[in-house]
Amino acid sequence: MSNRSKPFNIALLENRLQRIAGLLPVKSLEMFVQGREFHPTGLYSDLIFGPVGSDSRMTRHGYINLRTQVLHPKVFEDITRLKSLYKDIMQGRAYAVWDAELKDFVRSDVLEGETGYAFFMKHFKEIEIPRTKSYRRDIVIDLINKYRDKSVLNFLIVMPAGLRDLDIDEQDRPVEQEINKLYRKVIAATNGISEALAFKNDPVLNATRWSIQSSVQQIWTIIMGMLGGKQGFLQSKWGSRRVAFATANVISAMDPAGSDLDGPRSFDLTTTQVGIYQFIKGTEPVMTGFQMPNGIARDLIAEADYEPYLIDPKTLTSHRVKLDETERVSWATEAGRAKLIKAFSEVERRHRPIMVNGHYLKLVYQDEKGFKLLDSIAELPEDKDVSTVRPLTWAEYFYIEAQQYVHRVRCYITRYPVTGQGSTYPSTVYLRSTVTSHILNEYNESWELESEGQVFPEFPNTVGKSEFISTTIVSPFAISGLGAD
Repeated sequence: MSNRSKPFNIALLENRLQRIAGLLPVKSLEMFVQGREFHPTGLYSDLIFGPVGSDSRMTRHGYINLRTQVLHPKVFEDITRLKSLYKDIMQGRAYAVWDAELKDFVRSDVLEGETGYAFFMKHFKEIEIPRTKSYRRDIVIDLINKYRDKSVLNFLIVMPAGLRDLDIDEQDRPVEQEINKLYRKVIAATNGISEALAFKNDPVLNATRWSIQSSVQQIWTIIMGMLGGKQGFLQSKWGSRRVAFATANVISAMDPAGSDLDGPRSFDLTTTQVGIYQFIKGTEPVMTGFQMPNGIARDLIAEADYEPYLIDPKTLTSHRVKLDETERVSWATEAGRAKLIKAFSEVERRHRPIMVNGHYLKLVYQDEKGFKLLDSIAELPEDKDVSTVRPLTWAEYFYIEAQQYVHRVRCYITRYPVTGQGSTYPSTVYLRSTVTSHILNEYNESWELESEGQVFPEFPNTVGKSEFISTTIVSPFAISGLGAD
């Protein structure tokens, strides 16, 4: 049998007790018991992983008893790429019914459908995933089918402590690596599962199992990135001497005045205003690795290997379109999505509609109060003006995606050459788009504006072709320390 004819050349770790024979369980959230002595059942335990500095600490693993079952991260990654509905059901974001004839889930509503991790796992082994003419898709389906009976995890292997040990900062405080925080999230979730519910497919555990699955996926991503060869995390990130995901910008002055101190455009003196491109470039790992795959284009990204729904520019209705290889790579891979962000640096591109294989990605309805994204002109109610519907532009797309998480982002502002302590300082971020912009809410599924819904205070003025903010607008209190004028 030729290598190309083989469906895959990997094997999943079987979820058997023999696999953890000789390993000790990690149970505690504590780092230390007293002073600097590691907790005996913690993530840095000398008992589990060996003494600091020993060879065993670099090779000895531990494990976490999950006390429930979640999908193997490789299976989860592949099956949710094949159909985004599966992930939405597990997360509790979508309702569906089980079609015994199709042997698959069919999207439904809250009245007739069910949702949650337990509902998905109840039918997981029965799913028959439809095939297309895609060779890549067939490979993924073959892998899932072969390992379906071995695709759940009862325990999570913990990598040797020597590969993720604590660092000590200048104030003699312990600093954890990100993977340890994720392991701790898993431990916290599993410790909350009672004996009565352990390893049961009970809807009560839906939120807990999704939390564990999410943390396991992040751990998987970190480990796979570390093992990625020359293009992997070890070489391309740790080995780099450049400042990652930084942008060089001209400083400009801030107008601190505002009509409403409690309004959506209010901010304090610890805030820095930045443009869309500067923000998405600075947060590129979040944008390409999480926000874009789970945001507006998530169906396109999830279904890029076969035929996603796109909008015909003539009829403004949606139908399936087979992507060419260039478009598929641009949307379905993190490297491709990073290139889309880089292309956004071209100012003349920003007010253009997003075109994928000659089709629109989305339509947008906008009036004086709000906006709504549409998959087809048929979704527009009869009482709405069809002339206010237009294709979604790159500026609107990246602004909407970025505004979803800007409140969670902090940054460092640095003025070169550094002349003193004021030359660099931490700051919160306020996202700007165009010089003139709109304050809009998003219409919900019932075409109502919710007063408590998210406000988009700087929605790009696409119709007016307004110029873009491309400078770093610093707070007045920082100007002196930065040596600016």
